[in-house]
Amino acid sequence: MHKWFLGFFVLLFLTIAACKPRPARLPIEEKQLISVLIDVHVAEAAVQGLRGHTKDSIINLYYEQICQIHGLERATFESAMESLREDPVRLEKLYNEVMKEMERREAAQE
Repeated sequence: MHKWFLGFFVLLFLTIAACKPRPARLPIEEKQLISVLIDVHVAEAAVQGLRGHTKDSIINLYYEQICQIHGLERATFESAMESLREDPVRLEKLYNEVMKEMERREAAQE
């Protein structure tokens, strides 16, 4: 009887451990995504003073150019960002890496 309880608890533990959600694999490598997000930040800053339809049109053009430069489909980029929005801890870690890389690039230009 003791072995049965032990077996049951081991099976229960393994079942619970297997159900733990794992982070979704992003369709873009993290290093490439960091580079893309830096370009997105620059584009967003460039249109900050614009309003309405003009701003929307220009930012859409910038996003298309950024994706083209990095060899991505826009849908792939948007899919990666949607996955990250569902995992705020992972998104925060990624943005910390983006900020570090931006600071590194800025320091290299000085």
